[in-house]
Amino acid sequence: MIYRGLPYDVIEDMLPGSAAWKQAGPTLLAREDTVTGRPITPLHGGHVGLLCTAGLLNGVFGQGEDRHVARWRSVKHVAEFQEVDGDTKIVRRRENWSNELRLIYAHGKAMKLTENVQTRGEADAECAPEDGNP
Repeated sequence: MIYRGLPYDVIEDMLPGSAAWKQAGPTLLAREDTVTGRPITPLHGGHVGLLCTAGLLNGVFGQGEDRHVARWRSVKHVAEFQEVDGDTKIVRRRENWSNELRLIYAHGKAMKLTENVQTRGEADAECAPEDGNP
């Protein structure tokens, strides 16, 4: 019995070096943005906030017990207000955006840092229990 089909293993090994893959690769597998070096001028708080929420300050930081993974994201908060004017009920919604930072330390402790106290009873910078159970 002889197999005369395509040698899939050989094709798979040669694919990353092909011209077709070099053209299609960036479209199919977008690379994550990376930033290296120091800024020309010192960063202000607004600049740091923009870099954080853009995902450019995510990664692994620290050494020893302080080594951690940081992940920033933007969170939308909606506050709803109701006003009664005679027989009319007016519902107003106010939207605002804030930053949220999640940290996971090498020893297993996790933290979530936010600007506001969460409505589910979670406080700012609450740490997960040592045993991992809520």
